[in-house]
Amino acid sequence: MNPYKNISVMRDQSEKEEYMKSQLGEIELLIKKEEQLQQENDRLHHLTNVLIQHIWKSGNKGLPLKEIDKQMKIFDDGGIDGTPRNA
Repeated sequence: MNPYKNISVMRDQSEKEEYMKSQLGEIELLIKKEEQLQQENDRLHHLTNVLIQHIWKSGNKGLPLKEIDKQMKIFDDGGIDGTPRNA
């Protein structure tokens, strides 16, 4: 029987645990990035809707940029759906 076999097994388990922890860390980072991208996607979707509404309302008069900025600030502060984005 090899007395050093148990040491090798423990080292292998330790390496596996370290690998799993590093993989878990990478997964958590990816999830956080995905959440940030989803928030930015929601914001861009809202901005697109606001712009389309103002284009239809204004016709050839041009875009009311102050009103658009106001609508986006309300959205960013959580006024549209209650989710603050400037936190």
